[in-house]
Amino acid sequence: DFDAALCGGLRTGSYLLIGMGGEGKTTLIGQMAAYVAATRGPVLFAEKEESRAAMRDKFIANLARVSLAKVVAARRGLEGVDVSQDELAAICKALNALDALPLYLYALDDKDSPNTINDLFAVARAMSPRPVLILGDNLGEFQARGNYAPSDVAGPTREKMVDLRNGAQSLDVPVLTLAHPKGGVAQAKRRMALGDIAGGENGGKLC
Repeated sequence: DFDAALCGGLRTGSYLLIGMGGEGKTTLIGQMAAYVAATRGPVLFAEKEESRAAMRDKFIANLARVSLAKVVAARRGLEGVDVSQDELAAICKALNALDALPLYLYALDDKDSPNTINDLFAVARAMSPRPVLILGDNLGEFQARGNYAPSDVAGPTREKMVDLRNGAQSLDVPVLTLAHPKGGVAQAKRRMALGDIAGGENGGKLC
């Protein structure tokens, strides 16, 4: 269904997936990352909103087909959440499968996490073999390279979009990043402009 929606699937280039918080954007690209890593090759995933532990739990839940709450309960030894022996076995199997995947994750709490879009591509260029897919969550949390006036709401986003396009073309790889719209934009019946994409910590407050 995803390939059909894109008229054939991901191609070389930059894609931006926009949606409100909690609509499943991170879950979708997490499933995509695991599938591509298992079937096509290395995947580079820069996660700017979640910790490494939280992302690993999400990957394991997807691979094990067990609820995230049960994965967290099993890892932390929490009481009050019923996890069956079959579910525990599936979680352990998923954990082993995840560790075997060529999935390179940089999470929010990693000190060496790329700060700018160009930093992300520098990491990709240093990988051997090179990634077949690059994912970023989310665009607003990547720092801009330039200095922009507070009134220039579109400048930082425009810079990042240009860097994404140029990097994707130079590496000949699909790149998919996520973003939130600013508050109220989702209900507006008009084409979204660059200035409508929320950025950084303010994005979370607006959405």
